[in-house]
Formats: sequence, C-alpha cells, structure tokens
Amino acid sequence: SLKSFEVFQPAWILIMSILWVSLKQTLGRFTNNSGRIVGLIHAISMVIIGTPVLFLLGAKSFAYSDMFDSFTTNYASIQISCNVMCYTSVGYFLMDSYFLVHRAYLKHHIGAIVVWLVAASHHDTSLVHGAIVIALFEIGAILVQLSKVFSKFLWFRFMVCIGYTGTRVSLAWYYGFIFYTCLQLFHECSLFIQVSYIPAFASLLFLLSLNAKWTYLQWRALYKICLSDTPAMDFYSYHQK
Repeated sequence: SLKSFEVFQPAWILIMSILWVSLKQTLGRFTNNSGRIVGLIHAISMVIIGTPVLFLLGAKSFAYSDMFDSFTTNYASIQISCNVMCYTSVGYFLMDSYFLVHRAYLKHHIGAIVVWLVAASHHDTSLVHGAIVIALFEIGAILVQLSKVFSKFLWFRFMVCIGYTGTRVSLAWYYGFIFYTCLQLFHECSLFIQVSYIPAFASLLFLLSLNAKWTYLQWRALYKICLSDTPAMDFYSYHQK
C-alpha cells in the first residue's frame, strides 16, 4: 500500500539505480550525450518532486510558523514524496558514479549519497529539508545548463543571473526555516541529534558562503561579457574553468 512508502526502504535505491542504468543504456543507442540527458532528467525530477513539497508547506503562507503547522499536519504525505526523491537521487548518483568520465566529480557523487543517507537516518525533519534544498539547488543547476545552450543572448544570460540569484536567496531563506524547525523540536531530540546539529548548521553556513560566491561569479561573468567584444562564455564553461 501507499502507506508503506512512509517508511524509508533502502531496497528502492537499488531498484532506482537499475532503472537509471536502463534509461542511460537505452538513450546511448540514439545519442552520445546520454549522460548529460540523464543528468538533466535527474535535475528536472528533483524539481518536480521537491517544489510541490515546498508549496505544500507554504499553502497558507510562507511565514515560518504557518509552514511549520503545515509541516506537522501533512507530514505523512510529505515524507512519502521525500522518500521517493531520495531513492531517485541516490539511485542516480550510484549509476552515474560507475559511468563517470570526469573522475573529479566522484567526490561530489559520494558526498551527495552520504548526505542523502544521513538525512534519511537522522531526525524526521532532515530528509524533508534535504529534499527542498536539493530542489532549489537543481533549479539553479538547470539555469546554468541553459546558459550554455543560449550563451550568445545577453538578455537571456541576464534572466539566468536573476533566476540563479533568486534560487540562492530562496536557499538562504529556507535555511532560516530549518533553524526555526530545529528550535521548535529541539527539546524532543536525543542528545546525539542535538549535538549533530552543530556540524549540520556549520555545513549550512559553508553552503551559504559558497552560494554567495557563485552568485557573485555569475554576475561578474555577465559584467565582463558586457564590457568585452569577445564572444560570450556561458556560465557552465566559466564554472568549469
């Protein structure tokens, strides 16, 4: 039954990984860019699954108190969505780790897998927060990919910069909700969970500084293009440098 999906079941990760391998192998028969296409499908699926969870939390309003009320009221259905999102994402990273051409990305993939699994086994709220944060991250990643496709259109690059900045501001705002949730439930947590929030929030501060850095680089790249007569470099390529 659907209710069984409220409980995290690691076996589904293996099933999703097999499905990702099948999809990549099938696409590989028709194109040499199967890896990039599958990566884009993964990013879009994260957005499709994660953003409805965010909007459900903000169904009444996006004030932290109202979001928390919605969180507790709709926890069961939210947990199902976030479990599915975790299975899908970890399955993808397991598959892609095997097929990676650029081995430098392996650390990222291993890190993503570890964070997902830790969130799934941490406090009840952690996987939900992780799902929404990943959805916001992936919106920015999709915009960066689009900047490569339409690199010659400065007006489009400007829109990408605005959208990317919006996702990063949204992340900073959502980090505030994570902290608010933690305060509301802190007294119910075990000592281990309470202590574990120290490195967790330290990591969030690091991500916040990293987000600010990449937002600055986005606008800096656009500014350089506007002042230069050289062909526009998309932010994806700029990022790879």
